[in-house]
Amino acid sequence: MKLQRMTTILGVGALLLTMETSAGPLGSNYYVRPGLRVNFPAEFQDGLEVNGATTKTQVQGVIGNSRSRVSLDEGTVKMYIDSQGNNINLQTFGGFGERVTVTGGAGTNWSFSFAVDGYLETLGGAPRIEGVPDPLWFYDIGLAIYEPGVATYNTFNSVELRTSSSNLFYGYDSELRGINSDLEFDIQDAFLSIDGFIPLASNFEVFDIFVFTNIIVDPEIGDGLENYLADFENTASYSQAFAPGVEAFSSSGQFLGLGIAPQEPTGTPVPLPAPAMLMGMGFCLLRVRRCLRRP
Repeated sequence: MKLQRMTTILGVGALLLTMETSAGPLGSNYYVRPGLRVNFPAEFQDGLEVNGATTKTQVQGVIGNSRSRVSLDEGTVKMYIDSQGNNINLQTFGGFGERVTVTGGAGTNWSFSFAVDGYLETLGGAPRIEGVPDPLWFYDIGLAIYEPGVATYNTFNSVELRTSSSNLFYGYDSELRGINSDLEFDIQDAFLSIDGFIPLASNFEVFDIFVFTNIIVDPEIGDGLENYLADFENTASYSQAFAPGVEAFSSSGQFLGLGIAPQEPTGTPVPLPAPAMLMGMGFCLLRVRRCLRRP
């Protein structure tokens, strides 16, 4: 029974890898993508916006309350979950992609950072069913930078691309934590950060940036948890810095206040994300961990 359950979960995660997204017009290379899920493997509520609005919010209030707001203008992803007494799995996701052009930077470094900061607040002490383990929660962040037009929605997180010469930078970090549901009240602070830099070889460089983060809270009936609230709306932000005199531009003309490049490369595919894959992977980690913990 345990093996069958694990195989089913991993199978669902594999199916998420095949989710496709249509590309936008050639030469436009940005997107925002807030997403929500209620009770895996329920339908992913997708707020994808390609080559259009640079800020998008996805909200659901059917079971509990959850929302995700992604803004290219600010370089932020803000996520929030409140179960409102529903002992059910809730998940939020946020990601964006942008094409950045850098001029006048030969011999200098382009430095960048992506960090997520939040907390999980839980109310426990409810009656427990014998054998039901404590709930778990998971959060992660990722930042990938590739040569323009190389990465697409279903390849930017692939092993093949991450190990190719087109991978200029790839960073990922995550945490899987337990929740002590015997405590009537508890708060867990959460922070993850990815930092890096890329040497600029010439005075005209173009890059595709992919950023993503998500939160999953995974309780079960009878685990003693009454309510949980995950607040990651303070900061989940991307920032970058250049040497004095170096100029940067964006495909959207809005990203972090950067205008449109004087020479925008065309004829390459839109760098779309693989959020369903990332979300599926994160959830599978939770579920496999839970299966291994069962007696």
